[in-house]
Amino acid sequence: MFTPRSNDTLRQLMDGLLSSMSGVVSVNLFGYPAWSCNGTIFACLYEDVAAFRLEFPVAACSLLEPGVDPFTPFGGKFVMPEWVQVSIAAFGASAAVGVAAYEYAVRRSSGANSFDKTTTCPAVS
Repeated sequence: MFTPRSNDTLRQLMDGLLSSMSGVVSVNLFGYPAWSCNGTIFACLYEDVAAFRLEFPVAACSLLEPGVDPFTPFGGKFVMPEWVQVSIAAFGASAAVGVAAYEYAVRRSSGANSFDKTTTCPAVS
């Protein structure tokens, strides 16, 4: 039987980052810890990485950051569009990725699905 595995240290880091954000709740995504805002999942843990859903342009430029890669769960069999993964080693330096994911979830849950042209890339800001 499949048992989802996630990193307890990374869970503590994620809780620290996301606990102060308005409307964020912990949920499960296929048995893995995840976080949502107004019903929109924007972050999860998968084994030893944190994954975040970002607007495509922001996701693309986030990949310039060390330790940030396309999110490829289940042995890299596929890439999740709009999702990036952050290694535990890069988590502190890439906290802006988590903030950008939260802001995207807030906009999506309010019906504003189009790219916010004022959004800056975490890699550049």
